[in-house]
Amino acid sequence: AMDWSGQGTELRDQDLFLVGQQVLEFRVVNESEEGFGPARERGTLVFGTPVAPRYARLGQRSVEGVCRDIFHIRKVETVLGREAGDIVFTDDPFLSRRHAALRMEGRRFFLADLDSSNGTFLRLRTEMMLRPGDEFRVGQQLFRLEGAGAPGALPRPVPGAPAGAHPGADAGASPRGEPRP
Repeated sequence: AMDWSGQGTELRDQDLFLVGQQVLEFRVVNESEEGFGPARERGTLVFGTPVAPRYARLGQRSVEGVCRDIFHIRKVETVLGREAGDIVFTDDPFLSRRHAALRMEGRRFFLADLDSSNGTFLRLRTEMMLRPGDEFRVGQQLFRLEGAGAPGALPRPVPGAPAGAHPGADAGASPRGEPRP
């Protein structure tokens, strides 16, 4: 299961994750895209306030997988949400007010759920061992593994789980290895 304590789960270039109905692709910005820095002339900034460097970007994906919008990551912590944060999706009823955060430590990036109602899901990079209580999505279905982890046990749909997942999200593991209320 994923470790969501402390900083969160480490993101890699081209990782996809789901918050509410938003499928976002994480991309690390290479040095040539960061910009050349502020222009200076004899120690004075030219043309106003310098622009903060861009460390990464999030591409918002449509149902068809097409990039609809791009958000640049310029801060050590960037909060995503429905009402509050640095990147806000006001029309998404499945997002919590403050849903998730991207955190930067050096040149490493981490994704953390902020105790949201519907969770944050990272697309699997490889096979993962599931433990009882782990949740994962397949399409619009949310599953929770129950029981003692007996071989051959199949996951069951979570009763009353919101069917608000983005159809292009694929399977993802729960940010927390614990059942949600």
